[in-house]
Amino acid sequence: MSTIETKHGTIEGVQRLSGVLRSIGKRARALLLLRAFSISAAAILGSVAALILLDYLLRFPRPIRAIALIGVGFLVWRFFGRLVLPALRARFSPVDLALRIEHRDPSARGVLASAVELETLQPSDPIGAALRAATLERAVVRNASATPILKIDQTLKAITLLILLVILLAVPATNAPILTRIGVARTLTPWSNASWPKRFEINDRTPTAAHAIDEALPVRIRVAPSIADARATITWRVLDADADPITPPTRSMLAAQPIVEHTEGRIYEHLLDTRAIADRNDGESFILEYRIRTKDDETPMRRVPLARPPVLNATTILVDRPGYAVSAEPEVALAKSESVFVTEQLLTDPILAGSRTTVRWSFSKPIEPIGDRTLAWLDRLSDRLVAPALAQPTPETIELSFVARQPAMINPIFRDRLGIAVRAPIEVDLGVHSDAPPSVAIIEPDRDMMITTHAELEIGAEFSDDVGLARARIVLVHAVRSKDSPGAMPEPTDPVALLDAAGLTGTRFSPAVPLRVSQLNPSPGDELWINASALDLLGASTGQPPSTSETRTLRIVDDQTLIEQLQRAMTPVRESLQRLDEQQAALQDQQHRGVLDSSRPQRSLAEQLGAQQRLINRIEDTASLNTIDDPSLRSLLRDANSILEQATDAAERAADAIDQSRTQTAEREQQAVRDRLGELLVMLDRGQDAWLARRSVQQLRDELERLNSETNTLNSATAGKSLAQLTPDERTTLERILDRQRSAAESAQSMLDELDERAEQLQDSDPTQAEALRRAASQGRGAQLGQTLDQASDELSQNQTGAASQSQQAAMNELDQMLDEIDNAAKNRDSALRRQLASIINQLKALITEQRQQLARVNTGEEMLDDDLIALVRNTLAVRDTATGAFPETRSIADALTRAADQQSLAITALRASPSDAVGAEQHERNALTNLEQALADAERLEQQAEDREARRLREELRGKYSESLATQVLIRDQSAPLIAEALSRKQRSEARSLGTAQLELRASLESLITETEGLGDAAVFALTHTQLDRAMERAARALNERTPPGTLAGDHETCVMLLSALVEVLGDPPPQKQDFEDGAGDSGGSGSGSSGGEQPLVPPIAQLRLLRTIQQLAAMQTRSLSESAEPDPQAVRALIELQQEIAVQGQELVNALNQPQPEPQPLEVAPPEEPNE
Repeated sequence: MSTIETKHGTIEGVQRLSGVLRSIGKRARALLLLRAFSISAAAILGSVAALILLDYLLRFPRPIRAIALIGVGFLVWRFFGRLVLPALRARFSPVDLALRIEHRDPSARGVLASAVELETLQPSDPIGAALRAATLERAVVRNASATPILKIDQTLKAITLLILLVILLAVPATNAPILTRIGVARTLTPWSNASWPKRFEINDRTPTAAHAIDEALPVRIRVAPSIADARATITWRVLDADADPITPPTRSMLAAQPIVEHTEGRIYEHLLDTRAIADRNDGESFILEYRIRTKDDETPMRRVPLARPPVLNATTILVDRPGYAVSAEPEVALAKSESVFVTEQLLTDPILAGSRTTVRWSFSKPIEPIGDRTLAWLDRLSDRLVAPALAQPTPETIELSFVARQPAMINPIFRDRLGIAVRAPIEVDLGVHSDAPPSVAIIEPDRDMMITTHAELEIGAEFSDDVGLARARIVLVHAVRSKDSPGAMPEPTDPVALLDAAGLTGTRFSPAVPLRVSQLNPSPGDELWINASALDLLGASTGQPPSTSETRTLRIVDDQTLIEQLQRAMTPVRESLQRLDEQQAALQDQQHRGVLDSSRPQRSLAEQLGAQQRLINRIEDTASLNTIDDPSLRSLLRDANSILEQATDAAERAADAIDQSRTQTAEREQQAVRDRLGELLVMLDRGQDAWLARRSVQQLRDELERLNSETNTLNSATAGKSLAQLTPDERTTLERILDRQRSAAESAQSMLDELDERAEQLQDSDPTQAEALRRAASQGRGAQLGQTLDQASDELSQNQTGAASQSQQAAMNELDQMLDEIDNAAKNRDSALRRQLASIINQLKALITEQRQQLARVNTGEEMLDDDLIALVRNTLAVRDTATGAFPETRSIADALTRAADQQSLAITALRASPSDAVGAEQHERNALTNLEQALADAERLEQQAEDREARRLREELRGKYSESLATQVLIRDQSAPLIAEALSRKQRSEARSLGTAQLELRASLESLITETEGLGDAAVFALTHTQLDRAMERAARALNERTPPGTLAGDHETCVMLLSALVEVLGDPPPQKQDFEDGAGDSGGSGSGSSGGEQPLVPPIAQLRLLRTIQQLAAMQTRSLSESAEPDPQAVRALIELQQEIAVQGQELVNALNQPQPEPQPLEVAPPEEPNE
């Protein structure tokens, strides 16, 4: 029983051991699977996470991500095959487990495994059974103390690694689920469109509309949100019309543009230049294909159509002129009926207004259809063109039709059917010429003039029209002065057509019609009125009135009157030549001193000489056409013309020499000008004034001044040397100066003799001037002028240049006193002449009043009329004697009074006749009145000339004083320039104070000048100029007394120089010359014409206006200076405002003065003078 129980217990123990072993096997397999899964999952998750992180950083392209996914798959396969699959296949038998336990527990070695194997065996023999039972029992006993064989530390490590990895990946997945989802999708499904949020996302702003291939395509993108360098690149190529590539892909970098604040991202640009491709290929259309990439973004491939722009092949202008001008040949260059041009910018010939015009543009390819679209460029022409209309006869042609009325600039804009505009701007500058009325002028004679009864001349007219002439006429009207009413205007007779030309062709007609005045049987006092008229094609077709010229008036005078007028016309020529001689002397002096740096003054003088020559030619032409038989006059005019031509040529040669810096040649030619002018003035001088005598004194003085300058220069170089020590050049210079000094000494004696000779010539005609010349000569001899100059020669011969310079200076001082003596005499002479003329004018007015009273009584039948006339004759002769003995200029008055007295005497004879001839007496008295009025006109003219000379003399004196002030101001400015804006030293402060004192002295002298000069203060503009000068000089003097002269000092000095220069300039302008023989000025008879304008001001309004312009320029400069200043001085602004207001007031007053209507002169002619009845 006990054996059976023991056996049973042993079997049960073995069975329990087998169950434990099987349980251990299952747990071991589970641990293997769990470890394999944990390790595989951790490795795969780590790999995917790493790929996601690298993709986020590097933005793998799709192929790379696909390869990475394949790598992940390979990794899964490897882990499955190496870890998971063996764990799944693992099977642990109890025997194996028992062996592993025996291996771990040596006490159970050989027992457990045998027991597990013997459990399944049923031995047939007792011994085997006994051994089996003993082994099982021992195994049960051993099992009770068996140590477990399972270890889970490796599995726990794998699970821990997996958990940590999951936790590590869960943090970013929780914080950035979108990025996690995108990363998983991009890594595990690379074929999807999942993409990371881009730091350099591309926003392509390049227009995809068709683009001209000959113009670079601007590629423009915005990369956002990052503003860092995106390394944007573009890959592009050009395809032909069939999408076949014609260029290889080109990769270029896009240029980053400057960052703009408050703007997201950054702009990148690049120009794709396809012009070279267009030049190499003949196609008309192309395709540009491109893609843009940044660090983390790229665009899909985009395409832009490219095409050649349309080209303007030709512009055709079709012009259909109005009917009246179809066959005309216009004078102006009008557009032809059809003109073809091949330029885009077209300036057409003018189109005649009213012409139907079509402009046709032909292009190289079809143009976008016009349709009913509104074109802005055409709307802008609606006020210039009449009925403009567009048409498109062919796809490549556009036509614009309209009626031309006004000039217009046509700027059309055309595009091809792809929307590409014509590259070059199209411009058609359409000139429209309006058919103006014809121009008509009498060109010969070119002015109103006096002629004699036997004059022979040509009447020339100029007819012109811009399109065409139809008819031209020249008409003469003979206006006859009534003998019954000598004071009335001439009465016109029937007009006579000198020319009537119809059916003209062309645009210009210049006929010349001969006129022999004697055929008209005119009388002195008559007038010939000549005018011309013309009708053009437009006027002939529309019935417009003809255009007429101004009437040319020819006044008939007798030969003696015309000769006197011609002789008087020489007076302004003579005065102008005197002035030009003085100008040439000044230029010669400047050239000698080396301060003449421009030939402009010399050329200006040459031009003025040419003007005087033209005036002489005009006088000569007048004498010629009137067939004046005066050999002396004709010879004088011929010689004057020749001499003036020589003088003009010499002046031009002098100007050329100045330009070429040939000093000696320039001086020689300048002297030639003066020599020619001296010869002509001698010819024109009839011994009636002392101007030539004064000129010889002035010439000697100028020569001595030049000699003195050269002597001082030589003295500086040779001081202390003897003759033997002089260099050859110095000796040559000394000899040249000595020769000229000796010549000057000889000229001095000749000059003194000439003064005496002139004084003798003027003794009877002009005692005042004769006495002045005599005193000047006496002064020169008393001062031993010749001996002084001889002494200077001796001193020069001994190289005593210092002493010679003093002798020369003494001689110049004596010559200055002689000139003052002559000038004062001239001034006194003009004053005396004006006083004498004022008395004569009053007496003449009384004679005219008495003569008119006698004329009114001649037909009344009163008794004793001849007695009153006798008294009138006596008074007339008394005034004549006064005029004869007064001055040479008044002899023309005396001549007129002599003729008046003769007519009065004839009137007395007619009244005393039996029977009394009242009609004859009346005619003689009218002739006497005419001559009295002529005498009054001559007296007033002479008075006006004397006033003009006085004003000119005062202006010259003023100009000299202003010139001296200008030179002083320039010196102060130049010496002050280095001191401006500088911290002055003690020495510099002393210099600055000295300059300030000089500035104040100059200011005081100018202030006294305007107060002491009579009439200068009346010129408001001069007063304004002096006010500005006074303020500027005061500021400049104050600035020079400061420690650091401010920068405004330079501006004040420039203001002073500018104003003084303007004063010198306006006072140097010559007065306008009057031509007495033109327009009938100074005609015989009449009164009041000589001084109708009253006494002229010292400074004429036109000169004040020019001075006011300078002040306005000064105001503009000050305005600009204040506008550029950061903080303008309020006081300076107020002063500028006041100045501008004063300029406006003075300007308006001057304009009003210039526009004042001149008083109408009284009629000069009462009756034509008749020859007395013998």
